[in-house]
Amino acid sequence: MATLMNLLYGDLEYPTRLNVRSHQNYVKVRNDKVSAEFIGKGRYCDPGAIQTETPVPKDCVLYYFEVEIVNSAKPSKIVLGFSNRNARLNRNPGTEQGSVGYKGENGNYSNGNARWEAYGSPYEKGDVIGCGINYVNQCYFFTRNGIFQGQTGQLHHCDNFPTVGLSQHVDTVKCNFEGPFIFDIRREYRRILAAERREINNQHIGNVNLDDIIQLYLLHRGYKKTMESFKRERDCSTKVHTTSDNTVGLPPPEKKPAIDMDIAQQQELEQDNSQTAWSPQFYITDEVIQRMEYTLPVRHQLHQLIIQGHILEAIYLIDKSFPGVNKSSFSYCRLLHQQFLEMVLRGKVLEAVTWLRESYNFNLNNKQPYKRLLEETTSILCHRDHTLHSVREKYGEGRRLSVASAINDLVNADLLKRFQPLGKHLGEGTYGTVSMYLDTLTGRNVAIKKVKNIEWKGERQVVGMVGIHFTTLRELKIMRELHHPNLMDLVAVYVSQGFINIVMELMAGDLKKVIDSKIRLNVSQQKCIMWQLLKGLEELHSCNFVHRDLSPANVFITDGGVLKIADFGLARKCVYSPMVPPTSKRINPVDLDKYCIREKMTYRVVTLWYRSPELLLGAESYHFACDMWSAGCIFAEVLDQKPLFTGTNEIDQLGRIYKVMGTPSDTNWPNAKKLKLYTPFTVETPKGLGTVIKGRSTEEIDLLQKMLSLDPKERITAKEVNALSHEYFTKPPLMCKPEQLPFDFVVAKKSATKVKEENIKAA
Repeated sequence: MATLMNLLYGDLEYPTRLNVRSHQNYVKVRNDKVSAEFIGKGRYCDPGAIQTETPVPKDCVLYYFEVEIVNSAKPSKIVLGFSNRNARLNRNPGTEQGSVGYKGENGNYSNGNARWEAYGSPYEKGDVIGCGINYVNQCYFFTRNGIFQGQTGQLHHCDNFPTVGLSQHVDTVKCNFEGPFIFDIRREYRRILAAERREINNQHIGNVNLDDIIQLYLLHRGYKKTMESFKRERDCSTKVHTTSDNTVGLPPPEKKPAIDMDIAQQQELEQDNSQTAWSPQFYITDEVIQRMEYTLPVRHQLHQLIIQGHILEAIYLIDKSFPGVNKSSFSYCRLLHQQFLEMVLRGKVLEAVTWLRESYNFNLNNKQPYKRLLEETTSILCHRDHTLHSVREKYGEGRRLSVASAINDLVNADLLKRFQPLGKHLGEGTYGTVSMYLDTLTGRNVAIKKVKNIEWKGERQVVGMVGIHFTTLRELKIMRELHHPNLMDLVAVYVSQGFINIVMELMAGDLKKVIDSKIRLNVSQQKCIMWQLLKGLEELHSCNFVHRDLSPANVFITDGGVLKIADFGLARKCVYSPMVPPTSKRINPVDLDKYCIREKMTYRVVTLWYRSPELLLGAESYHFACDMWSAGCIFAEVLDQKPLFTGTNEIDQLGRIYKVMGTPSDTNWPNAKKLKLYTPFTVETPKGLGTVIKGRSTEEIDLLQKMLSLDPKERITAKEVNALSHEYFTKPPLMCKPEQLPFDFVVAKKSATKVKEENIKAA
């Protein structure tokens, strides 16, 4: 059991028993602290829930526990799942926000909205139910008697406590938090890792020229003479190959947004006695290469001085050429210690001790690596004869090369420090924090999202406090492929001190703040906003990407009034049939139905108020039309300065849509009844958009009607020949210039509508 727990959670704390101090009055915890029973007498008693003492670990691949149903009447009213720290214990899990529950009575589940949906098999007395969290896919899952029941809704990003809900007098359960389990959790663990590795391995990486890699390595290390010889050989070989074979060179690879890496300070925790300095793999921009080439002579000279044992001269050269270097870093301290060793090897022991006392900051020894370094350095004093070859080899020649390499990495870290923090926190999300930085290359302020990186220790995956999710990798991949003025651009990506840092343009605000502000947009400004939004969608869809999370909060505006679609974490690329030629990278969205392989995707995407009807009805094969519905909702919100459909849940949202747009029928949406969550509604006469959004022109209502068509096949696309050539954009007044948009807005106080929207989004 200990081996299994170590595999799943490592050194992380995990629940081992129920909370005996805090639970509902009708629940009694037995002495083993893993069994509980319901002691309420009346059939109308409130349910009683009990949680574990500690929440589940987060920094792992998955979490899992099992519950044996020792006793329960038929049908069983027991509900198993997870809930947050503040959950009310007179409620079953799944009935409150931040909880999820699997009901024994009918096998339904709820993801915290009290709406129970069909899920798995019902369970009763004698069954063993497993409850788990898949952190890679960010979802919950359940098992019954060792059989996987499937994944449920999205993971609630809070402290998840294993929770048991009891409702009947005879209900008794026994929890198993440490194994062994009925379900083969080891196999599931390996399956999750294998699936993630396959996804990573399937990512296409372009061919890289080996000569360029070698030359870049020599440049980074400061090997000036070797690099010059290599370049001469390379140029000569290229000329001979071109003149003799008369071959045609390959076209240059498609240029991607540069990814550069800020080489962090020398890692403090060294794994071996050599104290060798290693820098992580990195990708750098042309601008950084120019900096390296400019400092190559100085770094080469610095390398030679250290190799020859002239440490004081090397220190003076660093102070002169790289004044910003971190002198408290582990690498710089190694250089100081090397000067001490050189003085001892020359027989100047007392002078060496005095010099080290004056030059070294002994307060750094409270860190274990620095303390070990000092102990290893001063161990030379244990040798009586410092002229012996073994002593000189160990403390002299044997260490200089390692120190020279570490110092080269240190000055490169100072050299590559392109982004300077400005100390302004912009926001915090699920997977990282966003802050303002100064780009010293361009002189402009940028926004940097810091995401904790993933480390691998054997078979186990260890993440930081927040963790990096596959949606972050997907967003990076998509942003590298997309280049358009109305799509958020990726400035750079670099790794620093174990964190992945995503550098993006700094925005003045988002479209939601513009809508919520006191500023009333005129028709020209409204047209400018929608033109840019549709231009961005046109490019996104032409590259075969569907956004799946379009809302005013994910549409940003620069200080120059340029609109940019952002947040591609849920975006997916459509898959096409072999009928499309392999060379065809773009496809007309109008012809999508002819070529699109109906790859199944989740329908639990897009903020509720901007979710299309097909997604609300459980469509798993969809395409760009869902984005156009979201864009239509945004259009209506821009026109009326308030959301169009403000449902509190999926059913209410559908009802509000049908009241305005009409109820699905064989005429306006023939395939609606085929969707798995289709529910008949009372047929009502639609109000019409012109009635809901009053005082708008015929062109505005016509475009909005086409964007909000119930049938996704009839919905207008963002292609230039359709939406962008609509009469709405060509009829006066024409749209204004982007710089005339009100980007310097003052946000109004929260209205009741806004508070309601935030509550629904949180749910």
